[in-house]
Amino acid sequence: MLNSMRKHATGWVVKVLFGVLIASFAIWGIGDVLRRPGTGGALATVAGQPITDREVLRDFDSRYRQLEQSMGGNVTRAQAVSFGLMNQALSAAVAQRLVDAHARDLKLTVSDEDLARTVHDEPAFRGEQGFDRSRLDMYLRGNNMSEQGFLAMIRDDTLRQRLLQSMTAPVTAPADVAQRLLAYRDEQRSGRVLMVDASQMQVEAPDDAALKAYLDANAKKYEAPEFRTVTLVLLSPDDLDNEIKVDDAAVKAEYDNRIGEFTTPETRSFDQLVAPDEAVIRQAQQMAAQGQGFDAIAAALKDKGVDRTQLTDVKKGELPDALDKAVFGTAQDAVVEPVEDPFGWHLLRVTAVKPQAVRGFDEVKDQLAHDLALQQANDQLPKLSTKLDDAIAAGTPLDQAAEQVGTKALKVDAVDKQGQDKAGQPAGGGKLTPEMLDAIFAAPAGQPSLMNQLKDGRYYVFRVDNIEPAHPRPLDEVREQVANDWKQDQQGKKAKAEAEDLRTKVTDAQSLDAVAAGQPGASVRPVGPLKRTDQGFQQGLRPEAVAAIFRTPAGSVAPGVVEGLDGWAIVAVDQVSEPKPDPALVDKVRQALANDMRADILQQYEQALRERYTVSVDEQQLAQMMQAQTQQGQ
Repeated sequence: MLNSMRKHATGWVVKVLFGVLIASFAIWGIGDVLRRPGTGGALATVAGQPITDREVLRDFDSRYRQLEQSMGGNVTRAQAVSFGLMNQALSAAVAQRLVDAHARDLKLTVSDEDLARTVHDEPAFRGEQGFDRSRLDMYLRGNNMSEQGFLAMIRDDTLRQRLLQSMTAPVTAPADVAQRLLAYRDEQRSGRVLMVDASQMQVEAPDDAALKAYLDANAKKYEAPEFRTVTLVLLSPDDLDNEIKVDDAAVKAEYDNRIGEFTTPETRSFDQLVAPDEAVIRQAQQMAAQGQGFDAIAAALKDKGVDRTQLTDVKKGELPDALDKAVFGTAQDAVVEPVEDPFGWHLLRVTAVKPQAVRGFDEVKDQLAHDLALQQANDQLPKLSTKLDDAIAAGTPLDQAAEQVGTKALKVDAVDKQGQDKAGQPAGGGKLTPEMLDAIFAAPAGQPSLMNQLKDGRYYVFRVDNIEPAHPRPLDEVREQVANDWKQDQQGKKAKAEAEDLRTKVTDAQSLDAVAAGQPGASVRPVGPLKRTDQGFQQGLRPEAVAAIFRTPAGSVAPGVVEGLDGWAIVAVDQVSEPKPDPALVDKVRQALANDMRADILQQYEQALRERYTVSVDEQQLAQMMQAQTQQGQ
């Protein structure tokens, strides 16, 4: 459903679901937010308005599902967190709240009439006869949303859009600027290159003296990296939860507190006839009382605007209040008295009732016990880190201090700054994060570090036991690699010299073939058409060669030689093709320029809002949320 909406909806639905305006607006990220822990249970507050963890997790889940689809499902929640999706979800919520706060100060509103018109006009909800209530119902159910919540979301989003568009809609870009930019960008050039292939250059085998000189000149390239031996103590909830025994009574209490998670609520299915006015729906009611089915009634009253839809497994609270009371206050197979809501008059018949179901305590107690143990482990981490820190400060060796708090120190015999051992494999079982490695390689040897906390809430302390400095490798250790590199270097130099010599013989663009004839490793080939933005790699060139082509007039040869992927080249330009004036393309460029200008305005607007309104984030709660998502599915 979401993919279909993304492809086909052209109005506000796409913007609501994917935050087109807000996404471009929320560019600052959480890094610029005033970070202050302890915001009264809310994950963040903006101008005094809370952002709940549930709201951010819902957006994170949506972004995660989109990422899964784009990557074929080969992505974990831990990877999604590391990609920054949790921060993106929080950034978007912060941006929305900032605009909402400004809208409140300006006393802006969206009327009920505007709201209904917006929904009715949305192309995704329109059928052959206009607004199709069944499409809206399908969308609500597909996204597990109540109608009240949906309309509130649309009202807020419409208000945000109007405010943002009031600043950006008047922005336009001059047509002459767009036309010049288009002409510059889409100009194409074709030509030929005389390439001297470096791999075809013959060079004598080097002696040890030549190799030694080359190695000395490029010692940094071949040196062995610095390795460090480390003792690490990492405090993680995963290391503690197995040792925590949770009381059965506490597990039962947790079950009672979370009974809603294990309860599948009663659902009902029903037939629905929707008419534009009361008179028509009363006529449908009379026909139903006479024994006619809803399909026959809908067919008979189609010309009067009656539509029939069938909804299944609807939960209480997912419908507007009036419809909700009617459906859930009626026995199965009964026809409900006509009900009116903003979208018309409804005649309903309940067709099926699925009673509430509850998963039993025995079925979920193991998971609950694990959750409680993990929660207690998270709560114990700060105290445990303090206990570990105190033991180290008292002079207790790191490995013994780790045992005192119920964990073990990790010994890493050799690790480089990229986290690899001497065999090129992840050192320390892959537990060393980039954040840890930065600290390890900035620390002196022999002394325990300060206690550090990772962004995911874990704590760690380490001691660098030994440093093996980076050092040059002897020639015998890297002989083969040095010999290959020396040969390629010499071939490249010889190819360049050969190309420079040939360039002195080229008189014009037409003489390339004659100059290349009979020269070892030299050949002429066409290139292009190329644009300025092309890198040239697909045609054996480098960006420098493309730039030389666009500096050279048609019918001329570029001065000097340029490096290609396979050697050195002389480039000649045969043709310059300017793009034909195309009003449609000019208009697209104007729109792109205007969008860039609008983005600049939105950046300045957000910066002004951040200076006006207070924004705070509970960093500890955010870290715990990230940790929970990282652990989920492992």
